[in-house]
Amino acid sequence: MYAVNISTGSLVWSYETRVHPQDVNSPFNSAPIMAPPALSEDGQTLLFGAENMFFYAINTSNGQEKWNPKKLIGQSFLYGWPVVKDGKVVVRTMSSLHGVEFLMENVLTGLPDGVAWDQEEAAILNWLSQDPHQKSMYVFDIATGNEPYQVAMGRVTGNNYTAFPPVVDNQNRLLTYWRSRDSYFLSDGACFGTNYCPDFSAIDLITGDRIRLNNPSNNRLGPELDNGFQPTIGGNYVYFANHFRGTHSINMTTGSLTRLTSQSAKWDCGNFRAWGFQILYFGNDTEPDCTSNNAKPSSAYNNTAGYAGITIATTNGRSLLYVNEGDVGFIVAIEKK
Repeated sequence: MYAVNISTGSLVWSYETRVHPQDVNSPFNSAPIMAPPALSEDGQTLLFGAENMFFYAINTSNGQEKWNPKKLIGQSFLYGWPVVKDGKVVVRTMSSLHGVEFLMENVLTGLPDGVAWDQEEAAILNWLSQDPHQKSMYVFDIATGNEPYQVAMGRVTGNNYTAFPPVVDNQNRLLTYWRSRDSYFLSDGACFGTNYCPDFSAIDLITGDRIRLNNPSNNRLGPELDNGFQPTIGGNYVYFANHFRGTHSINMTTGSLTRLTSQSAKWDCGNFRAWGFQILYFGNDTEPDCTSNNAKPSSAYNNTAGYAGITIATTNGRSLLYVNEGDVGFIVAIEKK
């Protein structure tokens, strides 16, 4: 990690990742940093994970460690980044355990429909205590490096990528995917890869408790367990983007779901035009529904990265949404009024 003076371009300090306890012969020293860092709210601490699965807090003034590196469970921080709020830092890791679908189903099946949060919390915490390697979410106090509580968070994705980081909405709530027996904001019941769709909830950073969000709409988004939807916030909307299933928006007040963009009219056994998507980059409507996975535009427009991403800029009540739709390397700006 390097700090550079913006005005002069000169190097202020550098930091080389290390293991803890210190071992100068460890092959896990000097591990690469694959995910963006986060800055504390007072600007004094830089927080990031490295691919040796240690998490670091560095003083921005001198590049020295604020507290000893923390060894976390998992195999990578790739595609994720830490999120800072109210003196805490929240970080998720990519699981090192096998499996991308039907994860922790036995825990959720053992709970009754409409289960109270305290009962569900106890069941998930018990499951984590019996198998600590299932842990994939951490909350640290930035000032001390202490972990004030264990969040009752199950696996909301498989071992193919890091669960998407939380987002802060326009009511100053920290929102995140939450593995649950029942969903209250997203689709309740089965969705691809699980009998229990992950929900989208707020987290109480004082206690680590889940705060359920209500959605009065009956038309809800059904996320997938093996192909996550990346969330971001713009005004009163939360946006979700997925490489296979396009980009969607949900009004945080009314719960109304809008299907925004998809790379193709038909893709991965789906008819996105029939489903009401507003923008389609590739009109392959004549293709059979389930033979169009390789029906893409000419190679000039192909994107080998295969990873969908979204960003938001909001001003004067209007949001510009920039979308990179996976296999097709288009970027679009949508004005959401």
